[in-house]
Amino acid sequence: MLKGITLRNFRNFSTLDIPLRSGINALVGRNGLGKTNFLEAIFVLCEGKPIRARKWVELIKKGESEAEIVALFKRGENTYSYSVRVDENGVDHRGYPFIKRTHALVNLPDDVTFIKGGPEERRRELDLSLSRIKPGYSCDLTDFLRVVRQRNEVLRGIKAGERTARELEHWNVMLVEIGERITRDRLQLLEEVRDKMGKTLMRLGRSTLRIRYYSTLRATRDAKPKDVLERMLAAEIRRGQTLVGPHRDEIIFEVDGRNTRRESSQGEQKLTTLAWKLAIEEMLRERGEEVILLLDDCLSELDDNHADLLLSTLEERNQVFVTDAVGRRQLYGYHVLNMEEYLRT
Repeated sequence: MLKGITLRNFRNFSTLDIPLRSGINALVGRNGLGKTNFLEAIFVLCEGKPIRARKWVELIKKGESEAEIVALFKRGENTYSYSVRVDENGVDHRGYPFIKRTHALVNLPDDVTFIKGGPEERRRELDLSLSRIKPGYSCDLTDFLRVVRQRNEVLRGIKAGERTARELEHWNVMLVEIGERITRDRLQLLEEVRDKMGKTLMRLGRSTLRIRYYSTLRATRDAKPKDVLERMLAAEIRRGQTLVGPHRDEIIFEVDGRNTRRESSQGEQKLTTLAWKLAIEEMLRERGEEVILLLDDCLSELDDNHADLLLSTLEERNQVFVTDAVGRRQLYGYHVLNMEEYLRT
C-alpha cells in the first residue's frame, strides 16, 4: 500500500507531497491540474514505464533537467522507500524490490475502446491481462507473432512466384501449436473473468453477462486447424497475410442480451470496461499479488445511483485512486485530495 508520494519536476508539478491511505483516495479538482499525471507517477513506480510518454524525458517538467518520484510503501508493519529518477540519460530505480509484486491497473477514459473499438482493442487488453496473470504467456505471444511474420513472408513469396507452398509446412505446424496454446489460455481466462465480471455487473444493476470468443483456428466445432489452414490458403496467398490464428480472433460481450459494442450506451460501455478491470484485479489478488487501482474520470457519464454502486464496489479493494473534475458528493465520504490546495502549498 502506498502511504505517501512526493513528486519533483514531474510533468506539470514542481513539487508535490501528498499523504495517502488505504481504500478510496479521491483526487478532485478542475481539469489541467495534473490529476492524470499523478496517476501516471504511481503507474511508473509499480510498472516501470509511463502510461502515455514514448520517451522517459517527456516526464520531466519543461525547463528542468531531471524528475523524481519518491514513495513510501507499507507492507505488514514495515514501511519502505522507493524512488524513480529520470534525466536525459534514462531512468534509475532505487528501493525495496518487493515493488515488482505490486501491480498498478489503470483505467483511462479512452479505455472504453476495449468495448466499443475493433477486435484488435479487445485482443490487446486480453493479452495484457493474461501476461500479468499467467507466466510464459507473453513468450508464447512473442513467438506466435514471429511465426506470423515468417509465414507472411512465405505467402508473399508464393504470390510473387518465388517460393512454394511446401515452405509453409513448418510454419503451419508452429502456427497451430502455439496458436492453440494461446487460444486455450484466453478461453480459460475468459471463463474465470465471466464469473467475476458478472457478479460486479449485477451489483451495478445488470442481470446477465455473456462472453463469446470466436476462434479462427476453430472456425467450426468439428473443423481441425489443419483443415482451416488448407481452406484459407488461396485467400492468404492472394492477400499475402496470415488470416488464421489468435491475431484474428474476436471477443464479444453481451450484457442483458445486448452486444455492448453496438447496442449499449457510453455509460454502459464504461461500466463493462470497469467490470473487466475489477475482475482482473480480483484475479491478481487471489494469486497473492498486491494491486493498486488507478481510475481516471471513472464517474463521468454515470448517474448518481450508478456512481454510488460503483464506489461501494471499490470500497472492498485494497487501495484505489479515483479522479474527478467536479467533486461529486459521493466522493466526500472517502479520503479526498483537493489538488488545488496541494498545489498552493
